[in-house]
Amino acid sequence: MSKDKIKEHVVLETMNESCKCSIVNDQSFVGRYGPLISKLSHSRDLDTNGYYLRFFAYKALSNLMVIDRKYCNDNIALLFNLIQKEKYNDNIRQILLSRVGDLIVRWPNIFEPWKQNIAFLFFDSDVLMRKKSILVISRLLINGVIKSKEYCNELAKCVVDVDETVRGLVRLLFFELGRRNVKQHISFTDIIPYLFCRNMGRKLFRAIAIFMMKFITKEQEKQKFIDKLTAWIKTNRDANMNIDAIFCLSNLNFSEKNITTLQEFIQGIEAVSEKLQI
Repeated sequence: MSKDKIKEHVVLETMNESCKCSIVNDQSFVGRYGPLISKLSHSRDLDTNGYYLRFFAYKALSNLMVIDRKYCNDNIALLFNLIQKEKYNDNIRQILLSRVGDLIVRWPNIFEPWKQNIAFLFFDSDVLMRKKSILVISRLLINGVIKSKEYCNELAKCVVDVDETVRGLVRLLFFELGRRNVKQHISFTDIIPYLFCRNMGRKLFRAIAIFMMKFITKEQEKQKFIDKLTAWIKTNRDANMNIDAIFCLSNLNFSEKNITTLQEFIQGIEAVSEKLQI
């Protein structure tokens, strides 16, 4: 890009930001109602009022959050509180959840500390909310807008969701992430070790592990995965977890180099066992 093009781009971006700021300026028509909308949305009395008042108040709040950074930061806690309230109308929750995707793109640093709150929605009791949250995060992951292993670690649990559609959406996402051009966004070798300590039951864990190991295909990835599991077995004293780790190793397609690594690991374990028996 030439210097003139860069300069033109900077000028346009500056003008764009200036226009957005002017919308929520205290002197503007919309900006004068910003504090009122925020106060109304925070009011407990709003819960007792009609559906349409709540609907338009929360929708206006989320729209202004997209425009102004400070307004977003001041109201983000309320936004997640509303989304996670299962007593609210599902339509309101889904609309606010859709806005979360736009807000993450617009203000990624503000949403960084709230990643766990977003991941929590993958396990919402309402199936539609689970689908919506997965679709929102899937779009951002595939487009490279976010590169967070926390999302992928939690999404892996949804591979065995009770709803067939949710399972299909998550599996499709991982197949898409497993393609060569987007695989750098996620480390499949980190997901299974993360799930060891999640107490999800052996049957569910193994179902997830078998699915996730399909994407560990490169020699470097296999070696990294084997190193992590053998290190885990060496340091962990929980027999059940070690059995799960051995199960994962037994379902991996080994190369000659991988077999050599495992043989050295087994020989090391045998040597330690002999010393303990002496």
